[in-house]
Amino acid sequence: MTITSFKVAADRSNLTLNLSEASAATNIYIWSDKTYKYENKKLDFSDKLNAAATQSITITLEEMGIAYFDGVYFVEVLDPSKVCSKVAADLTRYKECIVNKIQKQQGCIPCGELIDSELLNAHVSLSALEIAIEQGFIQEILTILLLLNKFCTNTCSNCGQYKNITSNNYFTFNVTTI
Repeated sequence: MTITSFKVAADRSNLTLNLSEASAATNIYIWSDKTYKYENKKLDFSDKLNAAATQSITITLEEMGIAYFDGVYFVEVLDPSKVCSKVAADLTRYKECIVNKIQKQQGCIPCGELIDSELLNAHVSLSALEIAIEQGFIQEILTILLLLNKFCTNTCSNCGQYKNITSNNYFTFNVTTI
């Protein structure tokens, strides 16, 4: 059995999971970065398996019980002899956070001569997160997410604050100045 792809759709409306050699697959479990490996928080999509060798499975926002895809998602597919796992992500919140903080820095850094180390660290952390996701380095993904989640809050700011306001909109952040 092989997971050939697991990704958030471009329009962020669903997750797609493609399997090959999957006729013996018995279970599909999905977690978010906030629930990863909490047994009581895994989402079970085993009923979507159809015993075909090649399977394409779509999981909607409604099925996930969320308003929008945001963050990192982990999937495990099991058959009697193997467990396969893969990672999918939508990192828009972190990209938006960094861009908004850069825009707020314009008034704080004279003539753009200095580069704010927090912003530089956040950008490098986002790049490292993308590499960790690509390589499937789960512990590193979770560690880097902790750093980025801290950066994208009001408790971590120099010139601009970043409000992480949860709502039903995909873009949930507002930028204010101190």
